[in-house]
Amino acid sequence: MQADGHRSRILERYEKSGIDAFHDYEILELFLTVIIPRKDVKPLAKKLIEKYKTVSGVFNAPKRELEEIDGLGKRSVLLIKFIKDTQGFCLKEEITGNKFRIKDKKDIAQYLSFNFGNLREEYIILILLDNQNAVISAEVAAEGSAAKCPVQPQKLFDRALQVKAAGVIIAHNHPSNSLEISKSDWLLTQKIAEVGETLEIPLIDHIIISGNDILSLRENQKEKRLWK
Repeated sequence: MQADGHRSRILERYEKSGIDAFHDYEILELFLTVIIPRKDVKPLAKKLIEKYKTVSGVFNAPKRELEEIDGLGKRSVLLIKFIKDTQGFCLKEEITGNKFRIKDKKDIAQYLSFNFGNLREEYIILILLDNQNAVISAEVAAEGSAAKCPVQPQKLFDRALQVKAAGVIIAHNHPSNSLEISKSDWLLTQKIAEVGETLEIPLIDHIIISGNDILSLRENQKEKRLWK
């Protein structure tokens, strides 16, 4: 009964003051009260924050790792991942809307950083544009680093040709939390740009994602001069 009273109070606080009035562990506590009934979940919420440091860190943690945490349970883990995926889906819906046009990297920064900025694995993302710079699709092209990229540039453009794209943006995340551009990043960029030039589907940019930050290779090309 005491736990039920605490649940009611924390819900009332949220209704009255919103999420900004909560400590980080209380945000998780409120979430966990919904999916773990009849149990004091405050210790579990605090344990998750202690381990992952932030609420974002919890929601970005690998599924297999969360499943090993005592007291969390498979149902809770699935709902954590579902909420993260749903938020990512909403951001993807925003950039693939018919009226959305990409003017520079800031227009897709939130989508990229939210979905890929805090992941521990590396992903290569393919964003395909029409001739008005509207996003036709945004999808994961491959998993792996630029140094050991498991996808060939021609395969990226096979997809571009399939949807009749007029331009291509690629992005990949750095789990190392570094925005430093490697030789492999430049080499991959050059290969993709060359194929795109041949097919008359230009590579618009190559973006690196790290946490909440992104970096455009086009804006930082200096002596490379891959773009005019």
